[in-house]
Amino acid sequence: MDKKELEKALGLFLALEMEQVSLYQVQAAQTADEHSAMALKHFAQIEQGHVDNIGAALQSLGGEPGLLAAVSPTFGKIAGHMTEVTGLVNLLRANIIIETFATRHYRYLIDRVEDPGLRELLYMNMIDEELHRAWMIDKVRELTGADEEKKKLQ
Repeated sequence: MDKKELEKALGLFLALEMEQVSLYQVQAAQTADEHSAMALKHFAQIEQGHVDNIGAALQSLGGEPGLLAAVSPTFGKIAGHMTEVTGLVNLLRANIIIETFATRHYRYLIDRVEDPGLRELLYMNMIDEELHRAWMIDKVRELTGADEEKKKLQ
């Protein structure tokens, strides 16, 4: 992967991570379930770490965040306000889709990056996304009673 392609990819990741920070902050503020609100708040903090480390990696290459990164927090805030309308389960299901998207794209980029330090950074971010996704899947199962149904079948 050449430098320009890498800068573009990191710029897209930066935008996605910035959107997730805003999304999770707004969702946390609007979620009545205290456990879920705390988890979303924590996820926003972790995503901010991703913003910081991807931003630093992009800057070290001489790249710029770009227009998408400038507007992505607004998209996250708008989507976050849908929490009131959709309810917690649907909100988490939508977040699972976002986390799946992020994980797949991290994997794609990891497979194309040669720099060991950048690969490690991308892996650590990807693992965070996988953990967010797993927590959300588990919470959806808990809230919908899917765990109880599964236990009955065993």
